Amino acid sequence: MAPMDASQSALDSLRTVEFRETLKGYHRDDVDEYLEKAAGEAEGLQEQLRQSGERLRQAAERISQLEAALEQQPVPQPAEPVLPD
Repeated sequence: MAPMDASQSALDSLRTVEFRETLKGYHRDDVDEYLEKAAGEAEGLQEQLRQSGERLRQAAERISQLEAALEQQPVPQPAEPVLPD
């Protein structure tokens, strides 16, 4: 679960990062607005990833159930051909 913590920390840093000011630097409000948009987008992607992982887990569980059911079914024996008299 460490990767989730690390990515959450990275998302948090998008909103809390501070840059040094210079005479010919970027406009602070523009930078803050951009970082807020980037953080929102990253959070949306993180949620999509979480949902995809959950769907993958559910699909794998369903596959396991179907494989178990298939293993319990008897193997059909091939029918002997009927020869005309």
